[in-house]
Amino acid sequence: MCCKTIYVSMLLFAVQLFAATEYNIVDLGTLTADESSVYAINGNGKIIGSYLLNNERFFFEWDETNGLSVFDLPSSAVPKVLNDNGQIAGEYLTSGGVCGFFWDPQAGFTDLGSLGGQNTWVAGMNSLGQIVGASETGNLSNIRDNTNEIHAFIWQEEIMKDLGVLNKNSQRGDESRATGINDQGEIVGCSNYALMHKGKWFVSPMKPFIYVDNEMKELLSDLEVGRNYFVSNINNDGDVILLSYMDPSCYLSAQQSSVMFNKGTSVFKDIGGFWHSIRILDDASVFLPYIQFGSVSYGTKNNVVSMSGINVVDVGDWISLQLVDYNNNWFIAHARNVYGETHGVVLMPNK
Repeated sequence: MCCKTIYVSMLLFAVQLFAATEYNIVDLGTLTADESSVYAINGNGKIIGSYLLNNERFFFEWDETNGLSVFDLPSSAVPKVLNDNGQIAGEYLTSGGVCGFFWDPQAGFTDLGSLGGQNTWVAGMNSLGQIVGASETGNLSNIRDNTNEIHAFIWQEEIMKDLGVLNKNSQRGDESRATGINDQGEIVGCSNYALMHKGKWFVSPMKPFIYVDNEMKELLSDLEVGRNYFVSNINNDGDVILLSYMDPSCYLSAQQSSVMFNKGTSVFKDIGGFWHSIRILDDASVFLPYIQFGSVSYGTKNNVVSMSGINVVDVGDWISLQLVDYNNNWFIAHARNVYGETHGVVLMPNK
């Protein structure tokens, strides 16, 4: 039997593993360009992507019924979230720094502004078009020389609101970053604070927060002292993933761990190592584009590649896949073929 090797980005579902399902690769193409990329897929199967032509990036949306259509975003834009209303939130670069944006199918492009500084970073958006992230305040930090404080924000109806920090006796250098918002308006993120010790400024470990009823509160009060915590998005049942590490020098080391916290039952589930791109879905399954390259042999008779119980059939000329997003039905991925081209693709269940 003739065999071939494919290099695959492995997919791990840390809480709920899928039964083996066969998926077909649907190529979104490049519109005669050099390459195409995909960023996000919503619950309706709409996909946002881009193609690169003569070193300039153009953006498109795609769905199974209407195919591919082009729309306008700045060439430097990076779409990060696509909700079921077709609204997009993301970031783009200007000469002044990183800016956040909101795009609506009817209203078009809107710059989010800032909390007074130059840079704004987007992390999440819900179905109502409320956007959260972090923005520089314009106030100099006590901790980092010649840099601004960074605070969590919520943006809605063209107004950006500073969510403040966990430290009730706030000092310059305190920091907060929002990482997700659900359809109930519950916001999660992490926050630390500046402290003076023997004439020097230090920064505390990051603690997870939840912002409800116009107040930022500790998400949990009995966490291990000395560990930093990063918080995933929050789903509509209030479930989150907490990711912890001892200090930045331990980044991606064995001293890290991840747990799922269910708000309704206050139950923790250990899901292993530290995965920064993790996302929890409304059914409490966990999407994790875990990149672990390795070779998988398959025969030309079946032409099947297996990724953690997910079988990709009719591989053809594709030699690698890197998964990007999932909508409880389809995956989107970056695929590389034997000709050295990278295309945005959809993995659809084989019917």
